[in-house]
Amino acid sequence: MNLNDVIQRVKVHPGILGTDVTRLSEDNFAFAVGQQIPSAINDLLTKIAPDVGSRRYITTDPAAVTVTLDAGGKADLQPLVVSDGVLLEYLHMGEITHLDWDFPLVELSGSGEGALEGNFDSLFAHYWMVGTVLHTRGDGEPLAGDLGFAVLAVPGLDSISIQLTDDLVDMVVRRMRGVPVPVDPAKK
Repeated sequence: MNLNDVIQRVKVHPGILGTDVTRLSEDNFAFAVGQQIPSAINDLLTKIAPDVGSRRYITTDPAAVTVTLDAGGKADLQPLVVSDGVLLEYLHMGEITHLDWDFPLVELSGSGEGALEGNFDSLFAHYWMVGTVLHTRGDGEPLAGDLGFAVLAVPGLDSISIQLTDDLVDMVVRRMRGVPVPVDPAKK
């Protein structure tokens, strides 16, 4: 199963047909579905394995989860969110590495701080986020090449068995319609 399969199944789901959600453009509809998938997977995992806790985090493999920076030292991380379940809000809790630097990149608070030179720029490469776009700087210049990510993520679509596909689509539809997720009576 891949993201496009889920998008197409949600689009023709009886619970979504005729709602305001179907009036979104193709790109916006796909984006809206993609935004719901990590939470829907989390809901499914919680329902299937409630003893694990409310969220099952994994750490990505930096050799497998990579991104290539453009000429400006930037990369959009939205594909990593969709394909690998990367949690952008928790990037600072993991490590982003570049082959040319001995230490992981250090987070800056934003684009304002990213525009300023710092005392340790020759020792540490830096990154900051603007939306889903990661910006980098090392030794006063944008970085070039590939970055590896050992960051927190939730299990992705590849880790959901084929038997759970229908449940995932139903969960995404519920979330997009604002219908509450059923609570397991055993958890009350």
